[in-house]
Amino acid sequence: MAKAAAGLPAVLIGHAIDAPTVSSVYIDEAALGKMAAEHFVDLGLEYFAFVAHGDWPFVAERRKGFAAGVKALGYGPVHELTGAMYDRRRRRRF
Repeated sequence: MAKAAAGLPAVLIGHAIDAPTVSSVYIDEAALGKMAAEHFVDLGLEYFAFVAHGDWPFVAERRKGFAAGVKALGYGPVHELTGAMYDRRRRRRF
């Protein structure tokens, strides 16, 4: 944000900042989750799980949108798994 401090225009993605020369762009996480549910149903899937590697606010919003989308389409429940994922050698994958 040094450029913003220098008075140059900047765009911050995913966060807000109180600076007159900085614009912000956000993702509608709930809508994104709903779109994913619609896509999976369109593919013919009938059973769903939401797997996330952390419980950050954007993940919670996406999970809610996904679960709501699945339910609105007449399917469910959505099984959930949130936490660190590991491979067979117990190395952290993400």
